[in-house]
Amino acid sequence: MQESVGNLSLKEKIGQMFIVGVDGTETNADIIELIQAYKIGGVFLDGKNIESVKQLQKLINDLKAANIGNSLPLFIAIAEETGRGNVLPNEIRTIPAMKYIIENTDKTVVYDATNITANILAKLGVNMNFAPLLDMGGMVNGIPLGDRCISENNTTLIAGTAVQVVNAHRNNGIIPVPKYFPGHATTKAERSNLVIPYTKKSLAKLEQQDIAPFKYLIEEGIETMLVGHIQVSKVNMFTPASLSHKMIEKTLKAKYNFEGLSITDDLASIPITVQYGLKSAVHKAILAGNELMIVSSASKMKSVLDDLEKQISKGNIDNKVIDNRVQKVVDLKVKYNLNDNEMPELNIDVENERIEELIKRIRQI
Repeated sequence: MQESVGNLSLKEKIGQMFIVGVDGTETNADIIELIQAYKIGGVFLDGKNIESVKQLQKLINDLKAANIGNSLPLFIAIAEETGRGNVLPNEIRTIPAMKYIIENTDKTVVYDATNITANILAKLGVNMNFAPLLDMGGMVNGIPLGDRCISENNTTLIAGTAVQVVNAHRNNGIIPVPKYFPGHATTKAERSNLVIPYTKKSLAKLEQQDIAPFKYLIEEGIETMLVGHIQVSKVNMFTPASLSHKMIEKTLKAKYNFEGLSITDDLASIPITVQYGLKSAVHKAILAGNELMIVSSASKMKSVLDDLEKQISKGNIDNKVIDNRVQKVVDLKVKYNLNDNEMPELNIDVENERIEELIKRIRQI
């Protein structure tokens, strides 16, 4: 694996800063070109990409096969939570929501439940998971978080549980990505995915609750952080945290000493593209201090990447900044020993037996 940005072209460096969504349940010309010609850093899979275990494994193996000629392996990312946040195929039994597990068991079960989930992800070929969810409430894309939250107000419980979730992922070679900094708990918005949620709380008040679990994980050495499209109006008025230099560089990195990778939420989401346009949002995300950016649609990416290459070539974005950000991406891939190896067929019956035993254990407790 390439361990330094020194031998990467500008196009390769730019590509490594993006995790791109796949349009459909199989590979297509757009995603293949982005992988092979633009050398994107990774792909993101969600419910629209998943029909069955067999189909999902083929999709992941095909994506990895497309990347074989590149010097850096792909991030294969997913947003898999237990309970209502489950996106795995229906053939795999759903593990109860983390909030239910916490209310009815102890932290050892939290680790064991996450260990099963992370182990299944690893066997499928996934190497990055946008979890754990550290929010205490609020709404994402117009949908209440509800029992996806570990707790509605107990920051100590959230932080302690999150450490178990993080450790279980790491022990299975999965990169955990806590979300959504700085937290949705006090955000307000219409019940619509057209509006960026906002909070009028001061940063000091947010630190007492919303941000506390994120700070705890930073102190524990977390390597990544998913930054939400959340406007903290008393910090940077109408700019969402994901695009805010004050929230990312001055607060997350400088004030809280976060040294890992800042990852934006989806920049192709409707509220962001309506307010900024995708190209402008990407530009702002880099200037704000992000190392990785999620864009959910492959079909929109080529013009964005071409435009970004022009911006950097013209000096509108410092090439040294790009080098430093991409080196952190490379370092993370090396740390987790990522590869593009083909994965064998998952034994669904064995995995469901493990989940059934876990559910019985939860019921007994």
